[in-house]
Amino acid sequence: MLNLFVGAIGGGPETDETKIHEHWTSISHLKDSYCDESLLGVEGFIDFVFHIPGSVMKPDFKGIRTGRFSRKQKILQIQCAVPKKLVDADEEKVVKFIFKSIREAIDIAKLVFKKAKIKYNADEQYEIIDKVEKQYHEMKLH
Repeated sequence: MLNLFVGAIGGGPETDETKIHEHWTSISHLKDSYCDESLLGVEGFIDFVFHIPGSVMKPDFKGIRTGRFSRKQKILQIQCAVPKKLVDADEEKVVKFIFKSIREAIDIAKLVFKKAKIKYNADEQYEIIDKVEKQYHEMKLH
């Protein structure tokens, strides 16, 4: 099962109408069928948060960084600053960015959870993300 939550912080009310918001929301709903929240607190979970720049607020960092980490709950927050040029880029670029970022988050989580001696099967996470990506592209073709 997939140990991943995906969310976003929008930097303004207009970010709800952007391509990045549209696609991460669809991908998040799709990945939910692979997520088992009963594993929360048993295995490592990623709380992945996109920071979308807008008229009110912009991320104060670039790329991906770790956020809060709870050993007790076994949750690692990973934050991803969405580059302004990708907020409303074409579908292919946006979707590629989302999946690339999620894979980077798994890379980071693998190291953090290993160091903390928390069970986390990164290989399984990559496999499921590959399935979600394939399913998403198939869904978009029909």
